[in-house]
Amino acid sequence: MQIIGRITSVLEQISRKEELPLGEIAGAVGLKKTTAANILKALCSAGLLKKSESGKYSIGKTLVSLARSSLEGDTITGLAQDYAGALCAI
Repeated sequence: MQIIGRITSVLEQISRKEELPLGEIAGAVGLKKTTAANILKALCSAGLLKKSESGKYSIGKTLVSLARSSLEGDTITGLAQDYAGALCAI
């Protein structure tokens, strides 16, 4: 589906920098500003992105939470976190 590719491209661009304005996102992924704005609005509504007061977009809390949950489910990562926690308690 075309929309999934567009969303993925938008998220990849934003993940490369701390904050990006609409125009830069649209240009980087080859979308019209109106199309990019609609995608960004939907991603913000879902909490995957957030929009700052200056109008720039960055990764949202929901996306961070999903990534964290994914990493915590990883056996090696989970073990490393357990050992790191134990070392910190010493």
